[in-house]
Amino acid sequence: MELAPAYSSVKHFKRTVLHLWPGYILVLDDAELEQNESISLRWHTINQAEPDESGSFVVSRGDAAAIGRIVNLADGDLKIERHQHAYAAPYDRDRTGTLLDARNESYIEAMTTNNRCRLLTLFATGAAADFGGESRWNQTSTGWTFDGPDGPVTARIERSIVSLTALQTDQSMSVELT
Repeated sequence: MELAPAYSSVKHFKRTVLHLWPGYILVLDDAELEQNESISLRWHTINQAEPDESGSFVVSRGDAAAIGRIVNLADGDLKIERHQHAYAAPYDRDRTGTLLDARNESYIEAMTTNNRCRLLTLFATGAAADFGGESRWNQTSTGWTFDGPDGPVTARIERSIVSLTALQTDQSMSVELT
């Protein structure tokens, strides 16, 4: 989906999403700006999730979990941190002056300063017990692999093709980038 019209100073912004049922998701954000400026990608999480140095994070609540990883595919540094929303005066009140309830929503933020970005986010979702707390998206020579409960799932970006493949369940999805 081309999203450039939703933003100012953006020449091109395309989001590509693949969902390999039941629980593997690839999101590729590709943007070009008119000039260098701050670029931010946020994933709101149901609770606090701390990203590690590779951009991996685990979100869990009850019996459900999501294992994510944010990867910078463009030049430049990418800073990935957890933050929480907080209301600050004067925006901490509704129009009648009543103090708003502080929700303090947690989110993972990937930040860079550039005129171009290409960010890949990978998710594996499902029952927390299936992941054993140790599974992560690992970079390989051909892409990224996640060892899921039904075998490995591989994410690849090759030339103009983006794909997710689960060989053991004979599932595959790909799309050509235009």
